[in-house]
Amino acid sequence: MAGWGLAQANPSGISWHFFRDGAAALFGEAGLHTYAQHPELQIGPLSLAVAGGLSLVFGASAQAVAQILGTLVLPLIAWLLRGIGGRTADGWRRDVPVWLVAAIGAPAWGVLAVRWAHLDDVLALGCIAAVVRLLAEPAVVRASTQGWLTGLLLAAATASKPWAVIAVPLLLLLPGARLRIASGVTVVAGTLAAWLPFVLADSGTLSALSPPVAIDPSSMLWLAGVHAEVVPSWVRTAQLLLGPAVAALLVLTGRWRFTLLGGVAVRLALDPQNIAYYAAAVVVAAAVADLAGTRTTRRGWPRPPWRTLIAAVVWWQPFVLDYPHRFTEATGLALWWFQNPTAVAIVHAVWIGGVLGEAFWTPLNPRRGRPQDALSP
Repeated sequence: MAGWGLAQANPSGISWHFFRDGAAALFGEAGLHTYAQHPELQIGPLSLAVAGGLSLVFGASAQAVAQILGTLVLPLIAWLLRGIGGRTADGWRRDVPVWLVAAIGAPAWGVLAVRWAHLDDVLALGCIAAVVRLLAEPAVVRASTQGWLTGLLLAAATASKPWAVIAVPLLLLLPGARLRIASGVTVVAGTLAAWLPFVLADSGTLSALSPPVAIDPSSMLWLAGVHAEVVPSWVRTAQLLLGPAVAALLVLTGRWRFTLLGGVAVRLALDPQNIAYYAAAVVVAAAVADLAGTRTTRRGWPRPPWRTLIAAVVWWQPFVLDYPHRFTEATGLALWWFQNPTAVAIVHAVWIGGVLGEAFWTPLNPRRGRPQDALSP
């Protein structure tokens, strides 16, 4: 991860100015009017608060600190996801899929944490991975705290990045109505505490649902014929509603391990952009699907995480390693990528269709009474 982080360090922090300026606005004159005055900020208030705290403590070095800490989150996620599929292999072979997932995800994570320095996605994905681990191994905390802790982590994820709402249906895996209610109340309370003050202070906050974002020719929206100059107002709302709806359906039908992958697929199907750092969320979601459904071969080896590998390849943008010269020296696959946005969109559309098709084609899992049963192969 350190090696890939260094490989993405020139240039680095492409999006950090959003966090720096957003934190300055939040803790400055804009305050609760931040999102109304800056609808381009598609960043949760928790992420802005963390960015502001880093700037307060580390000053001009805040970006570098955020990038260094951000690179550490992928190994943390790999550790959190370790063994969520149960003991499918003996000894050190049990961890082979985890090492493979981490190795496959490192390039994409370097793009997210270092090249673009998207602190919000880093925080959201870290919180979601912690939720998965908590559901897989409830014994790590007392039963009385499992519900509200799960809810708190999910609320932190949505307060960091709005798209993380796709993970909220995971709370349905909690055993018993009491824990689910406690978790649900905590999610709602935490999310409202993060976002409602901005809406009450300035109704213009809802303008953030219509950000001044152009529609990329390689996006699914463009492929579907939406060629407006900026993203239509219904797109963000559709993302925030359809993603969790698909995720909830997957949980309720016993296909829990595809919850994040299905939700991310819906989000990308409706996203107006096609940016390299999107691959990190895709890889983490695919890793959950792979690790939670790990099987062994006849010789006792766990099967490779093919979904993670395919996702990393499909969503990798070939010009990333030579980003400074992507327009002037693009050759080979990178040049093809720029010259054929429709083909890129078709490849992504096939992946999205394949993910959703597999998720809903997978036979129902009859064992979902307890979290540890639902999270086993």
